[in-house]
Amino acid sequence: EWLSKEELNSFAIRYGQAEWDAAGAVQRRTSTGNERIFAYAVCPSSSLLNHSCCPNVFKTWEGRTLIMRALNDVFQGEELCHSYVVPALSVSLRREELLENHRFVCDCQRCSDSMYEVDWMELYVCTRADCGGLMCPVSVHWAEDSPEEDFEDDVPVVCNWCAEYAFVAMDTVQQVRQATTA
Repeated sequence: EWLSKEELNSFAIRYGQAEWDAAGAVQRRTSTGNERIFAYAVCPSSSLLNHSCCPNVFKTWEGRTLIMRALNDVFQGEELCHSYVVPALSVSLRREELLENHRFVCDCQRCSDSMYEVDWMELYVCTRADCGGLMCPVSVHWAEDSPEEDFEDDVPVVCNWCAEYAFVAMDTVQQVRQATTA
């Protein structure tokens, strides 16, 4: 029973693109393909967070510390959720992975409403080939190398899988937020 709980509540620690290229490690494969997993961690308090295919938090690692960051404003009483699977996977692959590795079938709005899927994907899924990570809004200091004027109408985002930086138009962010809260 204890091993089952550990399996279901552990977090994979993955190489970012730069670390992966530098490490030259042997690739581990899961049912979703190239995930670059090199270790697992059990983090008791963060394992209390449930899954959502449209999460409001994402996880990153700073050394040996697991950091959970908000994707957008979180209101008092709102449940904190993160994605247990690669966000860019199709509905069928997300459901398959969740059933196989976490023993439940997801029936969230993103899994059941095809229009919601399209809108959500336009904003939050990394466009880098073979990544599929989650593009997460970050503070301006994360993107210091860009000129200040880049931030006027855009939101800086970073992929939590490959660390790719990009900018998303503020009006796109607002449209998706309106669609997801309606």
